[in-house]
Amino acid sequence: MNQFFNVLALGIFLLLNIYCNQSGGSSDSSSILLPLLFGGTGSSSSVKTSGTNGASATGTSSTSTSTSTSLSLSGFSPTFGIAGTSVSISGSNFSTTLANNVVKFNGVTASVTNATSSVLTVTAPSGVTTGTISVAVNGSTLTSSNNFVVSPWTSVVGVTNDAYRISCPNADTCFALNQATSSSNTFFLKTTNGGTNWTNADTGYSVLQTISSLSGGLSCPDTSTCYFAGAKSFSNKILKITNASSSTPSISQIGNTGFYYAISCPTSTFCIATGTNSVQRTTDGSTWSSISTSYSMGSIYCIDTNTCYGSEVNTKTIYKTTNASTATPTWTTQTVSNGTSINSIHCVDANNCIAVGLSVLAKTTDGTNWTSLTVPFVTNTSTSLNGAYCFDANTCTIVGNNTTVWRTADAGANWVNQSFGATNNNLSLSCTTSISNACYVSSTSGFIFKRASN
Repeated sequence: MNQFFNVLALGIFLLLNIYCNQSGGSSDSSSILLPLLFGGTGSSSSVKTSGTNGASATGTSSTSTSTSTSLSLSGFSPTFGIAGTSVSISGSNFSTTLANNVVKFNGVTASVTNATSSVLTVTAPSGVTTGTISVAVNGSTLTSSNNFVVSPWTSVVGVTNDAYRISCPNADTCFALNQATSSSNTFFLKTTNGGTNWTNADTGYSVLQTISSLSGGLSCPDTSTCYFAGAKSFSNKILKITNASSSTPSISQIGNTGFYYAISCPTSTFCIATGTNSVQRTTDGSTWSSISTSYSMGSIYCIDTNTCYGSEVNTKTIYKTTNASTATPTWTTQTVSNGTSINSIHCVDANNCIAVGLSVLAKTTDGTNWTSLTVPFVTNTSTSLNGAYCFDANTCTIVGNNTTVWRTADAGANWVNQSFGATNNNLSLSCTTSISNACYVSSTSGFIFKRASN
């Protein structure tokens, strides 16, 4: 019986073929009818494929036998930024024709500036908001599993190792300390073009101990001069860098041996370095002397050569002097009510300062009394705030562990989260009071971040 139907079908096919040839019909008729007669399915130049996130796509084939490859989206970098940020999207089977790749940031179409089959380079569009990134190629659309986080901060350099401290005398010039382990040498990083390019120089010394101790300091009062104080096994002297912006900075050891937590230099010749049971001072940039042996200060900030604030190691005690240039400066004691210990102090003037630390966030407006500020991230006793900078009495930025970046514009009454979206601990912060109000943050995981405007 099967043979009968097969013969019958073949006969019908031959008759139709003769008819088509005689009537000038399309030669494609046989390619359509033959599979139908034998129970098959027709082939088409348009096929459906499934993307990695389960999306369907329409691809094309140049032959009657359909072949297709699936669009995939594996990630993007950086994961945060603002409008105008260049973002690289990785995956597979992108179109090498720019116009064939449609990329959207949370629904807003972005400009594709370069395209290969595995990487798309796009510019975050104007009006971008935090959300996923979608990529559409030839009818197939895939969406990222992670958000692109809108933040005014961008990564300006990916350094190999943790960046411990940073100091920026102006918006274009910044210096930082970089070290891999407690036994390796400390490197001196610098940029003179706003973070676009960075170079590093081996100091020849290992002056930093552990990232957890937040010890050691860097202070650069101008673009030519930097001082940094070591914190390692009571054997480090203070180092001075001259010609800091040049291609060959000069690095030399000066000062007394000791374990130093911080250093502050309001001028190129006046500095105070604080450490374990020692406060050292220079008034000429070369000769150092002890001006106190009873305080172990973990932080120091000098507004000028007379007024300085420091904090006791592992406590909430603050010391203040208004005669730092005299032979024997006097220090008055102040206290912060909440928190565990103070890591950093920054002042706008002699009366307006902010102090941050382990669950510490406090301010003074009279230079004497400190008011603790209550904000969500300070309620957790494990939250460590490591750096602060105030442009004026109202506008301040603070940074800390677990990517913490917060900003206030109303003297601490309200705070806005400006976290980057990267996994890192932010160790120190340096800003400038130029028109751009640029800020730089040194971090773990090989990052330095910059905010172009406040």
